[in-house]
Amino acid sequence: MKNTERMMGRSVRRAAALAIAVMFAAAGCGSSSASKSAEYAAAESAMEAPAAGYSTNTLYDSAAMEEASWDGDAEMKTAESGSTQAETPQDTSRKLITTVHISAETEEMDALLAHVENRVNALGGYIESSDVSNGSYQTYADRTRRHRDASMTIRIPAENLADFVNDVQEHTNITNQSKNVEDVTLSYADLDSHKRMLRAEEDRLLGFMEQAETIEDMIAVEERLTNVQYQLDSMESQLRTYDNRINYSTIYLNISEVVEFTVTEEPETLWEEIARGFGENLHSVIMGLRSFFVWFVTHIPQLVIWAIVIFIIAQIVRVIRRRQLKKLAELSASGMGRPLTPREQAKLKKQQDRQAKKEAKALHKAIREGKVPPLNPIAVAPQPPQNDPQDKPQA
Repeated sequence: MKNTERMMGRSVRRAAALAIAVMFAAAGCGSSSASKSAEYAAAESAMEAPAAGYSTNTLYDSAAMEEASWDGDAEMKTAESGSTQAETPQDTSRKLITTVHISAETEEMDALLAHVENRVNALGGYIESSDVSNGSYQTYADRTRRHRDASMTIRIPAENLADFVNDVQEHTNITNQSKNVEDVTLSYADLDSHKRMLRAEEDRLLGFMEQAETIEDMIAVEERLTNVQYQLDSMESQLRTYDNRINYSTIYLNISEVVEFTVTEEPETLWEEIARGFGENLHSVIMGLRSFFVWFVTHIPQLVIWAIVIFIIAQIVRVIRRRQLKKLAELSASGMGRPLTPREQAKLKKQQDRQAKKEAKALHKAIREGKVPPLNPIAVAPQPPQNDPQDKPQA
């Protein structure tokens, strides 16, 4: 509201100054205008001199502009009016920006998020950003952590920061916590002093604007006033940013949903360490078997297809080898090929025995079904060997 009234006052004063300047110019005040122009030119050069020295760390010399100087009691002395204006004492408290990083675990993500939101609102803060990601378990065996995490940026009034951190510690399992405090007291005081000097210069320039009698003087003062107001807006923007970061602490909260909390273990004895290691390994074996069973059941369709393909390939290879061995045996019997090795002979004998068994089974089956008449057992019975008369023993 004060800024609006100030801007309205500036506009009125500028309009009045412009009207006065036009009236004096129309009335033919040429002689006085020359002297006034020289006077405002000198004032303009005096105003431009300190403008080059503006910075956030140094204060410019204001002798030419009769700028205000601040004494130990924070009073501003102006040379134009000779009056002293009392100012509010500057804040000497420390300007601290606090940032907290917290990594926590929870067993109920939804309930915790709702609790954090309610607690932030109750403490007068707000959630600046929030990101919640959902997912499944990492592996079949590792069921202690899920792909469900939440990242939040929270702004809490500085005086309520400790209450919020304690509340998070009570409702979660903190795995990591860090705190950073940045002291910006000197930077803040420098910006504030610079803003006060710019404000004082702005008031003097507005006074010069009211006293201007020519268009040239008014334009020169207007240019300088625009530059001062631009720097003043920049200073005020930086101070507002500092105030927000000082008054509201920033908390980066990362939450992971787990089935079991990560426990900080105390030093163990030898037997406790052995028992813990044995239990962990036994648990790993059980979970491994469980994972294999789950994998096997879920991949049965693929395993069946692969088994059929492998069986077909094995049968094709077996038939090809049989034919090759049979052909090699025929060539060896005819004397056109190399003789068979003992291993090849054993394979050939097995194939012949297997083939004979298949033919015998087929023949018996055909006989049972009546497709082939039964054979004469006398005809098929083996004949006993006949002894040669010459082989008879002599008496």
